[in-house]
Amino acid sequence: MIVAGSSFEAGTDNTASGILWFLVAAMHSPAVVNRAREEIDQLLGAEGDVVPAFRHLAQLPYCLALVKEVLRCDTMLISLRSSSLIPS
Repeated sequence: MIVAGSSFEAGTDNTASGILWFLVAAMHSPAVVNRAREEIDQLLGAEGDVVPAFRHLAQLPYCLALVKEVLRCDTMLISLRSSSLIPS
């Protein structure tokens, strides 16, 4: 039971870190968030008339690029943190 719990918890750090970095970036770039919101609203409706599904991903290029950029930056920051701990 402990092994299963540890395995589940091990994957949550990356997800939480990615979400936090997205929120930090969103606070500094509200225009980016507004553009992503507009893209989603155009596809799904501003009132949420359409339930999002995986088939919609191809129609959300800006949102996909935004997610990829957040994951790219998060990965770079993790490697910078670990490399700064290695003594010269």
